[in-house]
Amino acid sequence: MERIIALAKNGKFLYKKEYQECAIKTIELLIEVLEKSPRTLSSSEKSSINEIKSIKSDLTNDVITPPLGNCIKKYPNYYKVDTYNPSISDLNNGRVLIKTISNMIFNGIRPDLWVTPQDAEIEIEKLRVYDSKKL
Repeated sequence: MERIIALAKNGKFLYKKEYQECAIKTIELLIEVLEKSPRTLSSSEKSSINEIKSIKSDLTNDVITPPLGNCIKKYPNYYKVDTYNPSISDLNNGRVLIKTISNMIFNGIRPDLWVTPQDAEIEIEKLRVYDSKKL
């Protein structure tokens, strides 16, 4: 409860069920970015793909409800990839995607630009625009 009060006090948008499809699309986009990586992924990055797919499946099937809190025990490889400076920052929108997912799934915060689900859809589409230098 203290976490929710702190988030509201600091003016953050809380994750809501109506943003679940947008969260799933963001997760799918991160999986796509990792699977199409122009470089060889580290072992943690490769293993994190399965963990991210598990998060997507659990979210889709309502097995999990954000915020989950700490991800270290259940998603250790994801945790290794999502550090202060994520190891996938060099991939197309890698940092934005993993930080967006972490904030939503583990902290219960949605991006500031996701005022409505329609706004969220627009922002997700912007992330689909690939930087040709990073492909």
